[in-house]
Amino acid sequence: WDELRKIIPLLPPAYFQDGTDWAGSGEFHGIKDGVAQIFVPKGAEPSRFTVNHEAGHALLETIGPSALDAYWRARGLPGTPAEWPRGNLPWLLPEEMFADDLGAQAEPDGYEAYAQRATKVPYNRAVMDAFYRGIR
Repeated sequence: WDELRKIIPLLPPAYFQDGTDWAGSGEFHGIKDGVAQIFVPKGAEPSRFTVNHEAGHALLETIGPSALDAYWRARGLPGTPAEWPRGNLPWLLPEEMFADDLGAQAEPDGYEAYAQRATKVPYNRAVMDAFYRGIR
């Protein structure tokens, strides 16, 4: 998280705490007193993808909806986040896509195919890296 804060200074500090015995890898629980609250399964060490993904949620809460709109344009997705179909697949919600794409900055291989399959829009790692690094 601290490495990511050097790249994205608006990202608040984080407090990682053991959550309950659930199957997820991490969960963002809002920002309290300026600190992002991240729950992870008991005894688990979150992956870099998970850390970056949860940072994406914290960043959206810090910056607000304008970040999601800017992300949408940078990612080259059709329409607007508000117009995106909201089905029963939570990873296709605009907020989750923003967080997943930030998570992908920690994954050197394989994400592009997933992102393109999910959205039908090619994923350009260099463009998205520049987008996240440019958030001020």
